[in-house]
Amino acid sequence: MGMISDLPDQMLLEILSWLPTTQVVATMLLSKQWKFLWKQVPKLYYNYSEHEGRDFSEFVSRSLQSQVAPSFKSLKLSVSPYCDSRDVKNWIDLAVSRFVLELEIDLTAAQNPMITALPKSMYTCGTLSCLRLKALVLDDIPEDYPICLSSLNYLYISVSIQVSADKFIGKLSAGAPLLKKTVVQGPVYGDEFLDSMTSYSELRSFTTCLSESCNSRPLSSWNQPGFTSTTHVPECLSTTLQTLEWRDYAETEFDMPVVSFLLKNATRLSEAKIFPESAAGPIEKLRIRTGL
Repeated sequence: MGMISDLPDQMLLEILSWLPTTQVVATMLLSKQWKFLWKQVPKLYYNYSEHEGRDFSEFVSRSLQSQVAPSFKSLKLSVSPYCDSRDVKNWIDLAVSRFVLELEIDLTAAQNPMITALPKSMYTCGTLSCLRLKALVLDDIPEDYPICLSSLNYLYISVSIQVSADKFIGKLSAGAPLLKKTVVQGPVYGDEFLDSMTSYSELRSFTTCLSESCNSRPLSSWNQPGFTSTTHVPECLSTTLQTLEWRDYAETEFDMPVVSFLLKNATRLSEAKIFPESAAGPIEKLRIRTGL
């Protein structure tokens, strides 16, 4: 213990940043030097699996409020099934007030639908550069919510296939002019989303993953008459988009026109990966690859 304690505090904080916050807080018992050091760690990771029963929310709330770091480099939350939606919203509000750079909210284990709206403060977080939202069931963003994510360059979002994400994704991305990479899991190909792509000036990478039930949704603007008109081609397809990845591709009237449109109009593409859905047999996969 003596050797590591001889390191500068800044180096100790960097080491602690790689540990789950539960372990970081436990270091306060080591010695007087470590008693308050954990409160300065700028990277926080909370995972409900490291807690028993219903004490997860209390631990997160108390440790977040004890933090004295002027800003959070990252806050990652894997939420417990017992968490209250008000707690999660309060944690996001606190992170925004600490100028968070990277925010990840994972509700995979939560009781659905746990959260249908995110706090208003998140939509105007000017420092946020990376946002990951996993397993959310979301309503549309209220009209009176301003959206200004001026620093956001990476967006990962996974939403319930039972709720259309068209408007949510469209409005969120339209308020992030510096967005460079987008990863979306779920149905997002409606009019609102396509229209929002016209605001992308920096988008370089787009990845999507569709589940089987997504293909049963009513067709949207992707294959309506006039869709392939050059007036509807987002500028980023011909200027900045370099990487395209499409997972769970199937030969449906939904997938085929979308992929064809993207491949035809993304003239700056340097890499395109199309993965057939896992249920497809070897002959079908070969036919898909040949057709593309």
